Amino acid sequence: MEIDNFDLVRGHLTFEPVEETRLAKGGKRKTSVYQVDQYEIHILRRPKDCKDVANRLGSNESQRMIRTYEVKNLDYLDRKREAIKELCRSNNARAYILLQVRDSRDYLLNLAHKALEALEKRNYGVKAEHMTRSAFCEMHTSRDPVWMLDIDEGETFGWTKEGIYAMLRENLESCGRDPSLVWEVPTRHGCHIITEPFNTKLAESVCPLCFKDQSKGYRYEAASAWFAANAPDLADQAVLEALKSNPFKILEVERLLKDRAALLDAFRRDCKKDIAGWLHRDATTLLYAP
Repeated sequence: MEIDNFDLVRGHLTFEPVEETRLAKGGKRKTSVYQVDQYEIHILRRPKDCKDVANRLGSNESQRMIRTYEVKNLDYLDRKREAIKELCRSNNARAYILLQVRDSRDYLLNLAHKALEALEKRNYGVKAEHMTRSAFCEMHTSRDPVWMLDIDEGETFGWTKEGIYAMLRENLESCGRDPSLVWEVPTRHGCHIITEPFNTKLAESVCPLCFKDQSKGYRYEAASAWFAANAPDLADQAVLEALKSNPFKILEVERLLKDRAALLDAFRRDCKKDIAGWLHRDATTLLYAP
C-alpha cells in the first residue's frame, strides 16, 4: 500500500527569512534579506525491504542512503516530488523528512568545523557525502523544535492513540505549550505523532515508553511463556501482567527468581531484550513509501 504524505507534511513546513546588516563599500551599512531555513529529505533503502539483495550481497550492501535533498523552499519540494517518488519506486526505498527546521548558516559552520577537524586529524579518507550529511543531522538546534512519537500498532503496550494524545495534551499544557499544534503522520504500521517539546520526565512517569533510544526490558508474552515452561511454581500473574503496560518493571519480575540464581541467569539471557522508546527528538518522519 502506497503512503504519500507530501501534501500533509507540506502544510507544516515553514520558511522564515532573516535580515542581516553588514558594512558595504564606503563604510555604509547595508541590510539584506536571506532565506536560511532548510529541511532535509533522505531516500533510504532498508535491508528488510529488499531481502533478496541482503541475502545475496549482505545487509551492508542492501541498506543504502540513495540520495539526500536539501529543501529550502516549497517550490523546490513541489518540483522534486515526482523525482523523489520515482527514486523510491525504482529502488524499493522510502523517503524520510527531518521535520525540525535547520538554519543553513549553522549547517555551513558545522560543515566547516568538520572539514577542519578532518584536516587536523589527517583523515583524508573521509567521504564528502558522509561529512555533509552528519553536519546537518548532528545539528539539534532549531528556531521551531519539534519532536516525534513513533507509535507502532504492535508496540503500544496497552496504550490507545486517544490515551497517548490525552497524555500529551496534559503534558504540553503543564509546560505552557499549545496542545492543538500536535499532528499525525500515517506510517505503514501505525503513525508518527508530531509535537512541540514536552516534559520528558513527567511523560515517562505517566507512560514508560516516552523515552528516546532503547532500554532493556521484558515483554509480557515472552516472560509469561518462559515462566510457564521453566518455573510455573514461581510465576505471579499479577507481576507478569504488569509488563503489558510497562515492560521495564525489571526488578519486580526478577524478584520472583531471587533465590534461584541459575534460573534468573537463564531468564535474563532468554527474555531481556532491547525495547525502543517512542521519542525521536529530530522528528524524522515518513514522507513517501511505494
